[in-house]
Amino acid sequence: MVLAVRLREGKGFNQVRLEVQVLDTGVGIERNNLDLILDAFTQENSSISRKFGGTGLGLSIVNRLLTVMGSQLQIESTVGEGSMFGFELALDKAERPNLSVVSDDAGEEVTLEGFRMLYVEDMDPNRFVMKAMVKPWNVDLDMAESGLKALELVRENTYDLILMDIQMPEMDGVETLAQMHLQQGPSWTTPAVAFTAHAQDSDVIKYMSAGFKDVLTKPAGPDVLRTFLHQFVVNKSVG
Repeated sequence: MVLAVRLREGKGFNQVRLEVQVLDTGVGIERNNLDLILDAFTQENSSISRKFGGTGLGLSIVNRLLTVMGSQLQIESTVGEGSMFGFELALDKAERPNLSVVSDDAGEEVTLEGFRMLYVEDMDPNRFVMKAMVKPWNVDLDMAESGLKALELVRENTYDLILMDIQMPEMDGVETLAQMHLQQGPSWTTPAVAFTAHAQDSDVIKYMSAGFKDVLTKPAGPDVLRTFLHQFVVNKSVG
């Protein structure tokens, strides 16, 4: 397995182009199955899941995340030789953008710099994207890959917000939040937000009844996420 990352000049003077490729020397993929493997719960050959495990969700999730970020997954493969999976992202250069908004209540600029957030998510690609999205805002981010890890981090740290996936193995988001309340006691008031694709009205009622302060629907791009997080900064400054 080889990971290749290249930085190129972007179209504008203030942009760069990031090229990422993952190359392997595995069994390869039949040409007529290249589109099929991007479907959720589908693998090129059912024997792969029996031998190596996995649900077949990985490429589908990666492709959806790239779509949200304005890119797409590129796949090249030769049976018996291996495959190449790659993508390109157009990114702003290092100059810090003006990410402040004005609080009508305080009449002062509010930024996300120093905002302390815990992101609980079992999928590696989702954690990678979250880290990339909040980095320009100077958010103080911790990430947990499971409910148990989240409990450990909450026991050791104080956060302004916990953004929590719901569908996780072993301990889902609802159970994790319940365990946090038991662990921290009745005086614990850290707001937790359910971050999930299951956000129908009935789901929202269920999550709010379980103690979540709000629900953010997946996927959420940078603009949506930044606007959503600002409300917690404002509430913190007012409180």
